[in-house]
Amino acid sequence: RTDARAALALSPDVRLVVWIGSLVPAKQPLLAVRAISLVAERCPDVRLVLIGDGHMLPTVRRTVRELNCERSVSLLGGLDSAAVATWQAAADVVLNTSSSEGLPFALSEALVSGTRVAAVPVGGIPELLAATSGGTLAADSSPEAVADAIRHELELAPDEDLSRRAEFL
Repeated sequence: RTDARAALALSPDVRLVVWIGSLVPAKQPLLAVRAISLVAERCPDVRLVLIGDGHMLPTVRRTVRELNCERSVSLLGGLDSAAVATWQAAADVVLNTSSSEGLPFALSEALVSGTRVAAVPVGGIPELLAATSGGTLAADSSPEAVADAIRHELELAPDEDLSRRAEFL
């Protein structure tokens, strides 16, 4: 994590939440932005980085402005797999807000890199997190519930054994 943060020139004080996916309705990027705006009310050092492209980009940008969370949200667009891996390793939490998932590869990669997860309970995510003890499921798909899951994860100390527990993935 320290090396990844240094490579990205991130302050050690930043609480980094990374979201990876296409900016499309099924991935619910607006839910991620709304949730982080709630987290930022109590945790001003939180930063959400959205990695991905899609037709919702103008809507996501508009929502960020409407919620006055430009300081807390960055839209990076699509990145190559090495850059995504660096952001995942630098993160305190990788966030998944999809309304429909099987077993998201990005979450498996995050867990293997030792990064905890906050997610809505869809598809194989509950089983993945139960098997690794690697994150928090939101109670539902509301911004408040997702914000609670993020806050919970940000309160935890780094889990030095997570990558070992996730090796089977």
